[in-house]
Amino acid sequence: MDELDVVQDLRIQVERLNERLNLLQKINQEFHSSIELNELLPTIFEEVIEAMGAEGGSIWLLDPSSQELECRIAAGGGGEKLRGSRLKLGEGLAGWVTLHQRPTTVDDVKRDERWAKHVGDAKRLQFETTSLVSAPLVVKGESLGAINVVNKIGAEGFTPDDLELLTSLANNAALVIKNAQLVEEVKEAERVARDMEIASEIQKSLLPAHPPRIEGVELAGRCVPAKNVGGDYFDYFLMDDGKLGVLIADVSGHNVGSALVMAMTRLALRFESGHQSSVAAVLAATNRAMYSDLSNAGLFITTFYARYDPATRVLAWANGGHNQPLLWRAGEHKALWLDADGMLVGVLDEVEYEERQMTLDPGDILLLYTDGITEAKNEAGEMYGEDRLCQLVRENAHLSAQELLDHIYEAAREWGRNVVQYDDVTAVVMKVVA
Repeated sequence: MDELDVVQDLRIQVERLNERLNLLQKINQEFHSSIELNELLPTIFEEVIEAMGAEGGSIWLLDPSSQELECRIAAGGGGEKLRGSRLKLGEGLAGWVTLHQRPTTVDDVKRDERWAKHVGDAKRLQFETTSLVSAPLVVKGESLGAINVVNKIGAEGFTPDDLELLTSLANNAALVIKNAQLVEEVKEAERVARDMEIASEIQKSLLPAHPPRIEGVELAGRCVPAKNVGGDYFDYFLMDDGKLGVLIADVSGHNVGSALVMAMTRLALRFESGHQSSVAAVLAATNRAMYSDLSNAGLFITTFYARYDPATRVLAWANGGHNQPLLWRAGEHKALWLDADGMLVGVLDEVEYEERQMTLDPGDILLLYTDGITEAKNEAGEMYGEDRLCQLVRENAHLSAQELLDHIYEAAREWGRNVVQYDDVTAVVMKVVA
């Protein structure tokens, strides 16, 4: 080859390189025309197929949680049949390219084992694909998926130059796809945050805003979820016969599902409280009403329900697997733990609950609480425990119900200072006054 031929050859190579750069620049601008993934993928697909001079192809995106690829878009060469199908990472040509992050060219797909395993019976599916080139979608070492291009128009197969071009296009496409995915993640996080705020406000609205006014009784209650929403619940309400209903409950879990179940349980407990003659019957009927929903959701509820008659000062209670409430007996200057046999709500469809009663005296204090108080841990990993709670009530029994409740929360907060607590904190204080 003489010097003139060398110069001519270099000129042709430079022209091809300029054409390739101009093409990549043009396509890259098209790729950035949208930040919505569903709008972006058709643009990428169309530009890649046109640039490659091919009949069609497909784009496969990896789901990191399942480690499966989904065919998000496909057309040409019979590939329409692949749209929406899924591959395990490493399966099929797209799965192989994604796993190994290596582009590949196949001259005859029917002789390629990866393709055969991927499409199954080629004759049954009537695939029209013959040749194929595939490139991985990779950003900073992270595999996003793969782009397949099939059947080069006017040629028997794809050349090394075609493979190089597709690899360049895939690199640019991967960047904009990743950006679009990040935008989707941010939008989803914002949506979830909004939903959680709404759920939190709804849950707060279900808690009593103020205790009912009853002569001879002071009441105070508070629920502080560990997250935006939680599974704890408390309630106090006057019944038609003048008695006071007091309850506390804890649903397993600390998410929106638990909060929804708690809202349903509140309705059931309130309803049964007005239709059952005893506290034990209230819990039994609530268990029957909630059993199916709880068992299907894989959840259960601990609950303690009591009725107090201000006229006789008789307290009746039943316990559905909840922490034993503390009763401070002012006259005897000692604390009791109110026990009663009963299964958690939602474990069995038919449960009998034991009912117990006791007459209270002025100065007596009933404390209902969830394990978010007694199981709060300090930096040494030590729980606050029932003994400390009992001592706190003993030392502050002279305070009002609200003041004592404030002391309990302050003690739990101080105990768990600098430690992330993972449980809701709920308590109800009922004090009998002269």
